[in-house]
Amino acid sequence: MNAEPNAPGGFVLLARKTLESDLMQMTPQAFKLFFWMILRANFKDRDKLKRGQLMTTIEEMREAGSYLIGYRKEKPSRDQIRSCYEALAKATMITTAKTTRGMIITILNYDRYQSVSSYEAHSEPLNEMYTKPQRCPHDTEERVRKNIKTFSSDSDEFRLAELLFDLIRQRNPEHKAPDIQAWARHVDLMVRVDGRSPERIEEVIRWAARDSFWSKNILSTAKLREKYDALAMKMGGTTKPRINRGDLAAV
Repeated sequence: MNAEPNAPGGFVLLARKTLESDLMQMTPQAFKLFFWMILRANFKDRDKLKRGQLMTTIEEMREAGSYLIGYRKEKPSRDQIRSCYEALAKATMITTAKTTRGMIITILNYDRYQSVSSYEAHSEPLNEMYTKPQRCPHDTEERVRKNIKTFSSDSDEFRLAELLFDLIRQRNPEHKAPDIQAWARHVDLMVRVDGRSPERIEEVIRWAARDSFWSKNILSTAKLREKYDALAMKMGGTTKPRINRGDLAAV
């Protein structure tokens, strides 16, 4: 029986010298996280991400680092994830850059890792699948856009969704608690698709909460997005709304 000619989903290369690298002296969690990053990184430049880069969040890395103990799912803490990527950065294996949507991780020396010519004995016969670069379905920002995201509690999307709910609760303590992740996704669309800045969205939220009419009508981020232009026009663009102490306490 002939072997399957192509491996679905693409591939990455792994050097035997990894056994002698600093990575082997790190925690198993850091080891796992680093290879998850390599598997997720762009194989080629695409959109705003370059070859060897990926967009992610701490919550997504926690999920990637999860494991099962029997039927119980365990996740590393946020601090453990931070320790892992900070250790990788200190070892000059990656760099990180924060964005409003999470962080961009750059795999240093990615070209060297993922070029067949960087490895000894690379001239021996190889199936065409190992010599022709293939795009992995996990390697683009497009996947991040299309899939349902989980927003970390320190992201702008999550924070602004919580802010709106907290201000609603100040007026009506019995208001039903929403799905904050679902609310955060509408904020994400406002930022990513509509081109609104998180700072401006916050100003609109706080202004609407103080307005006698709009405070009764903006009861979700979906409604906020729908009425955003009307709210912004009503606010006017000459001055920023005053932020009072009560509002700050709600954050």
